[in-house]
Amino acid sequence: MTPAQLKKLATGKGNADKTAMVTSAMKAEWEAPSDAVDDQADAWWLWTICCALEGRWAVNDTVIRKELLESLK
Repeated sequence: MTPAQLKKLATGKGNADKTAMVTSAMKAEWEAPSDAVDDQADAWWLWTICCALEGRWAVNDTVIRKELLESLK
């Protein structure tokens, strides 16, 4: 998965910035530690992809997310 694909899966935009990634993760119920850094949100999104690939979505399975996951298979 490319960084642009991860950003698109998380935010709907392939050129999202780090703030948008964190905001999106928090809206999707990521429980960020108080000292969280941007990269942890990226890692959390990657975890959600692994869950989805196993058939258990940890976030809403939007059309964009389903399409991106299909491209990974």
